[in-house]
Amino acid sequence: MAGNVTIDNRSPSGNTALNYINAQSRGNGRGGNISIWTGNFFRSSSSFKDRNGGDASISTAGSTADNGGTIFLRHGGNGQTYFIVDGPAINGTKAAITRGNGAQSTILPGNKYLHTYKQDGEKIEIQSRPAPTPTPAPTPAPAPAPAPTPAPVPTPTPAPTPAPTPIPEPATTSAPALTPTPAATPAPSEPVTARPSEPVTNGSEPITARPSEPVTARPSEPVTNGSEPITAAPSEPVTNGSSEPILPAPSRACY
Repeated sequence: MAGNVTIDNRSPSGNTALNYINAQSRGNGRGGNISIWTGNFFRSSSSFKDRNGGDASISTAGSTADNGGTIFLRHGGNGQTYFIVDGPAINGTKAAITRGNGAQSTILPGNKYLHTYKQDGEKIEIQSRPAPTPTPAPTPAPAPAPAPTPAPVPTPTPAPTPAPTPIPEPATTSAPALTPTPAATPAPSEPVTARPSEPVTNGSEPITARPSEPVTARPSEPVTNGSEPITAAPSEPVTNGSSEPILPAPSRACY
């Protein structure tokens, strides 16, 4: 079993510089563990052939693929200066960093790390400042769905108001002039002449008319209604439309 290697130089003013580190196992065994802690930069400016035939600046290879030791290297790049494998001028190594012969157990030249890097299940670890946790991009607020533009409501065209049909004025008919009814002309009254009485005979003796007796009218008596007497209106002679009274015909004697 190979021995372990520990370097602890935490001063920020100086760098840690060396040729290479070989912590491989010599036979059928396990490689040693390497722990480096430097306050500033780390430089490994040389390399060697490890037991697996590769050029390495740091190796902890063992007798089998997973029998190598762990590698822990902390440098002072502080997330601002890269650690470069195959770039030892400032901060890095000249050749590979390995703990076996598999792809996961070896960091090949050409890689560089600004922040902490881990590989092979954290059995190889190059520490600097941890990479900042990326701020998750804000989830964009969903754009509000545009409000549907309401279809314009067509304004109904008002039906034209029909012009009122003029009511014909009735023809003015002049009323016929009224013909005055002529006053009736009274027929001229003719005097009524009493026919002369002719004697009536019975074939034998003449019938002598009885002398007429004057008829004396009974004097009118006033009719009373319990208070004042009612006086009969005086009788007026009867006329036939002429201005003369009608006189009774004189009695003719019957013989």
